Amino acid sequence: MDNSFSQRKRQMITKSGIGFLLQHMRGSTHETNSTDDESEGEPSSPKRDKIDQELNIDLIKNEDILQENAENQVVIPKLTKISEDLSLPSDESFYSNLKPFQEISDCFKEGTTPNFDTHIRRFTGENNYVRSCKWSSDGNWLISDSLDRYVRVFEFRDFLPADGHQKQRLLHTSHKLTFGGLIYDLNWHPTLNIFATTNKGSPIHCWSASVDGTKLFSSFRGINDKDELDSAYSLCFSIDGQHLFAGFKNCVRIFNFEKPGRQINEIKTYQKSTMKTQKGIISSLAMCPTFDGVFAVASYSGTLGLYSTQTNACDSLIGSNDGSTPITHLQYSSCGNLLFAGRRKSPFIQCYDVRLPTKLLYNFQRESITNQRIYFQLDFNDHYLYSGSSAGDLLIYDLKKCNKGLNQQELKTEFVEPAHKIRCSEAAVTGLSLHPCEQFIAVSTGQRLFPSSLLLNQLFDDNNSLNETKNGDDNNNEYISRGNGSLLDNSIKLYKFD
Repeated sequence: MDNSFSQRKRQMITKSGIGFLLQHMRGSTHETNSTDDESEGEPSSPKRDKIDQELNIDLIKNEDILQENAENQVVIPKLTKISEDLSLPSDESFYSNLKPFQEISDCFKEGTTPNFDTHIRRFTGENNYVRSCKWSSDGNWLISDSLDRYVRVFEFRDFLPADGHQKQRLLHTSHKLTFGGLIYDLNWHPTLNIFATTNKGSPIHCWSASVDGTKLFSSFRGINDKDELDSAYSLCFSIDGQHLFAGFKNCVRIFNFEKPGRQINEIKTYQKSTMKTQKGIISSLAMCPTFDGVFAVASYSGTLGLYSTQTNACDSLIGSNDGSTPITHLQYSSCGNLLFAGRRKSPFIQCYDVRLPTKLLYNFQRESITNQRIYFQLDFNDHYLYSGSSAGDLLIYDLKKCNKGLNQQELKTEFVEPAHKIRCSEAAVTGLSLHPCEQFIAVSTGQRLFPSSLLLNQLFDDNNSLNETKNGDDNNNEYISRGNGSLLDNSIKLYKFD
């Protein structure tokens, strides 16, 4: 009698314990069938039937929870990015005759900009120039920011013309986000349709782009040593997308993407006790694609350094770091050995070999006479370097034709001219982004315009200092003298290479 009671008790514990639940979740019913066979012929009791009924209810609830979690689980899409080395046409007539595949300018014309600087606008007109444009990781979305403090989200989808011709992919305005301050930077997540934005006086916001609308996904707060909110000036995701790096003044703060809130780590870029230091606002960040936790940091003071999350300090300063010209944009090559840097109002894009950090490898010539951030980007095979310019040209450099010279005892800087030029606009081409899956390239155009000297004389009584300015510095060309928002080229243009 005691043996029968103990055996029944063990069976109840087996069925009511976590072991039975795990067996049920794994789909293994071998042990439960064996216990049922052993207990055949035994009379069932009301108490045991009640326990079995409660177990069945709990199992049904657990199955519903597991099914709900499976439905809400984020699935990372498998992207078919460009893998083969695609060579561009060598015929110069192809580039001279190349026209935009699509142009979007209506949303940037007159009537879209807030009423800023009315006393200056009387003479310059409305100028809602576009500052940047960036593709998502799957190529289905494009974001841009402009002077009117809007981030516009464009969907890249198939469009069937009314005349019945073959359908083609075009950009369509999906949504726009309003910000209360100047937008400093925006960047896409490396695998998800989520992008991060930072603007003056606000935390870092992450937004989810979808057909149903662009919704706030999460927020990250950079808290300083006084427990105050700081605004980030630059953004960059880690290669795996698990962390968000943000550049502040004299520091870089790291956030856990899965846990919104304040930073989990802070790396000081300026310390008086060390020579390897970068003072000022961190203007740009770039993650090394081959070494996890290694990233490059640029500042408006003109310094460029390499950092690591293992040391939490600057491991190496790159270049002369004389601090003459602020650095506005950075990018690594896919091999992680080359680092490209663009400076403000500099006629070159500088290329460094991180294995020889004190030597400048290449100077890619481009025109940059404005204070704007002019973007550049390498293709996915490090064959071509694309860059905008203040002259309104899209510049293409062939990196395969560059002389490496790494085996020379004395490494000399090589000056590289663009292999191809595409005339895009009369205004500056500032934003640039390559489509990850197709041979499309999106560019944004527009520049800040200032009143001429004649108009400034009407604004200020004391114009002695204005009369002393040189004629060459006034930069009065035909485009600048227009002063009318409807005549300015503020747009996003899409080009196709095939």
